[in-house]
Amino acid sequence: AVRARFRDGDELLRFKRGLEEADCSKWRRRADASEAKAAAYEALAAQHRRRFVEAEAARDAAAQNVRLESERADELEAALHDARDDDAPRSSTRARPREASKAIARARDDIVDD
Repeated sequence: AVRARFRDGDELLRFKRGLEEADCSKWRRRADASEAKAAAYEALAAQHRRRFVEAEAARDAAAQNVRLESERADELEAALHDARDDDAPRSSTRARPREASKAIARARDDIVDD
């Protein structure tokens, strides 16, 4: 906040030197307090930036996990459909998984019996 009132660091130093020369302790304390407050806000902003980056990384990791789980689910669905061997439409495996798993169990039993 204090730094925004000055064009650059040199101007801030000139202001502080002027305060010291004028021996205005009240104004010096205010300037120091404002500078400390500005530093605290900068630290808080840095903390929020770090949290944002961490949240973005967590979101990206979760999205990657969802993609992997979705791919795995598609693979399992394809395997279920292939194991049914009854020429049913592929969507029926997802729509009626219990029937699909029973059909797979029957197909497995048929293979074992042969």
